[in-house]
Amino acid sequence: MASKQFFHSLLILTGLCLSGDRAVAQSAVFRQSLIWTRFYVKAPVGLRGVFHSEYDNRIFLSPALRQHQFITHQHYHYVHNPAMESWIGASYSVVSAQKPENQVQLNVPEWRLWQAFSYKQALFNGSVQHRLRWEERFIHQNNGTNLTPGYRLVFRLRYGAGIQWPVSKHLDLKMGDEVMVQFGEGVSQAFDQNRLWAGLDYSFGKPDLHLELLYMWLWQQGSANTFYDRDILRLTLSQVIQGAQKAAFPE
Repeated sequence: MASKQFFHSLLILTGLCLSGDRAVAQSAVFRQSLIWTRFYVKAPVGLRGVFHSEYDNRIFLSPALRQHQFITHQHYHYVHNPAMESWIGASYSVVSAQKPENQVQLNVPEWRLWQAFSYKQALFNGSVQHRLRWEERFIHQNNGTNLTPGYRLVFRLRYGAGIQWPVSKHLDLKMGDEVMVQFGEGVSQAFDQNRLWAGLDYSFGKPDLHLELLYMWLWQQGSANTFYDRDILRLTLSQVIQGAQKAAFPE
């Protein structure tokens, strides 16, 4: 718990620096628990391409049981060499609620285009992957109760580093950190969120099926004086079709 409190304090400081807010202690902080379940498949395309397809459902467990978000990512990776990849992708998301206790029934769709570059380095007998990602987010306009005509455009920059470390022949340890900043229509604060995670990935062999279980701590800024402190359990079933590569980085 001491390490979590340290990271919590560090992320509050980050939010202060990026947003200019001087009083996080006076802001509303909502503690929430969620479970994310995801299916992920990777398939080779040609000699240097890999296509990734993801389907992710996110549900609040507390303070109330409720649907939070469904999101799907479809992306193509061009493999320059074993260490470097360039990505292009598109996502579709529907956010049902940010606060599960809120009785308003509003589903907000979002279309997202994005580009990324990743670089992997050896780390003893494991690896660390750095990723830089730029997103163009088209979020449906709404008034908090109903959808209104049009979309607003928000840009987001994400940087993260993820470590993958073999524990045994079929078991890998994963951990990492990712920070996101944003700007655009309706954005008053640059800091968006930070994600810290750690977990295990088990490979079943052939066919190349993987079961990943990880814990993620997500600290996110809502409005100028609202923050979300989220404990997340994520379960992923993935299939790596022969010729594709495993990924150390969660979306």
